[in-house]
Amino acid sequence: MLNLYGLSSTVPLSLVGLSLIALYMLKGLAAYGLWAEKDWGITVAFIDGMIGVVVCMANIFGTADARFYFRLDIVILVVYLIKLYRLREQWKMSKK
Repeated sequence: MLNLYGLSSTVPLSLVGLSLIALYMLKGLAAYGLWAEKDWGITVAFIDGMIGVVVCMANIFGTADARFYFRLDIVILVVYLIKLYRLREQWKMSKK
């Protein structure tokens, strides 16, 4: 079973399943870029965080039923993006 940001799928070869696989691959690429201190690492991680916020917000407000489900993922993603934003300038300066 694949599950991320409120999306879940038991069939990997469906639209949701392939989307989840793509999100996990992007997360892996971002993790590698940050871990190996690549020049593009912080950019890919920031893009990954922004896509995560968009997907999470779409799942919060795009549910079919009338209930409102607040996801803790969004709080963690916002903190992650703030940290990346603050770290971005230091990252660029250390690469020069």
